[in-house]
Amino acid sequence: MDCNRQTEAALAQLQASTPIGRVVMHISPDTKTWQNTAADVVVRDGDVLFVPKKAGYVMVNGQVFNPTAIGFRPGHSAKWYLSQAGGVTQIADRKAVFVIRADGSVIAAKNNNSGWWGGDPMSATLRAGDTIVVPERRQRSAVATGR
Repeated sequence: MDCNRQTEAALAQLQASTPIGRVVMHISPDTKTWQNTAADVVVRDGDVLFVPKKAGYVMVNGQVFNPTAIGFRPGHSAKWYLSQAGGVTQIADRKAVFVIRADGSVIAAKNNNSGWWGGDPMSATLRAGDTIVVPERRQRSAVATGR
């Protein structure tokens, strides 16, 4: 199959599949600033809009000594919130830490070649409702290490 046919087949498959999940929308109260732009999301029959209450905390999950919700303090970074949760464990993958914003967007340093996710999650100033995730470091197998 040539490249053109593969592209057409992929596009046809994408058009036929029903989107699932959440859509992050950044809208301001002034509708004139986003009306008829890319930010003006089309709502269809059956769609559900959910606007959560503003959280007063930041969640810290994964490989930390005390996974917990920490009361939101304006101006503090993910690094500060991690310290409040006791810091990362010995098996934490420090380079893979990421932040899920309350609006669903993600700040991740690892695999950030596409430019879709932005910045350094450790120095990012967090907002109420954000979640810090500290993954476990992947163990290298004996075959990979040559042992």
